[in-house]
Amino acid sequence: MMTADTHTTSLILLVCAMIMYLGGILLTFRPLFPAVIPTYCGMWLLKLSGFAAISGSTMLWWGVASAIVVGLIYLLPRDISSSRCGLGYIAAGTLAGAAVGAIASTITSIIAGAVVGAMLGTLAYSRTADGRELATAGNRFVNYAMAKAMPAVINFTMTAIGALYIALIL
Repeated sequence: MMTADTHTTSLILLVCAMIMYLGGILLTFRPLFPAVIPTYCGMWLLKLSGFAAISGSTMLWWGVASAIVVGLIYLLPRDISSSRCGLGYIAAGTLAGAAVGAIASTITSIIAGAVVGAMLGTLAYSRTADGRELATAGNRFVNYAMAKAMPAVINFTMTAIGALYIALIL
């Protein structure tokens, strides 16, 4: 049985986790630093709150995925990593895809939905006047999609997993 202090602490951790998830969503659309950092912290806060039974192996998996994304962001050439071209399309598509995948309540469906949404978002951007160079540059479409979509997919998959746990709590 939870004491009042333990329950209050758990609720504070839950609220902090939700703030971190929201921060991760916003940082995906306007990247000031890697969005996976607050999102992964949100997963830890959710786990520590006691409201979500997230396994250690799951935390390790998403920690490694987050580290890969952060490494990718810092290893990419500056002109690509700092580019925000089409990011709204990619992020919106990925978020929508992850949300649709979350309806099935499986991690596989969330990842698949996020990937499909990211590719559709990149494709939509490549059809705009600003994005036409992606459509005609062959490998550039795939490279840009991977550079911008992979961080969004990892971030929004973790966000959707957290949202499912939070939905079970509420």
